[in-house]
Amino acid sequence: MKEEVQEGQRGKLIIGGDINLIRNIDEKLGGNYFSDPSRAVLEELIKEHKLFDIPPSNGKYTWSNKKTGTHNIKERLDRILIQENIAATFPQ
Repeated sequence: MKEEVQEGQRGKLIIGGDINLIRNIDEKLGGNYFSDPSRAVLEELIKEHKLFDIPPSNGKYTWSNKKTGTHNIKERLDRILIQENIAATFPQ
């Protein structure tokens, strides 16, 4: 569903939370990587609203199954997406 917004009436957008979706293979360590149609929806949202994906400050991954060895899986599932114009006001 796409909503038309008059020029100058668009608000600022910040999305944060447990998205439960990796954007690409670099956000997964271990386990199987599979195709997910929701990935395209997320990428379109990011592109359409000019969102910047803030990287985690505590390492690359935000979730782990806490297993050891070859059974260990880590993924980046949590994220904060912020419009580029907002992010530009916070240089650090």
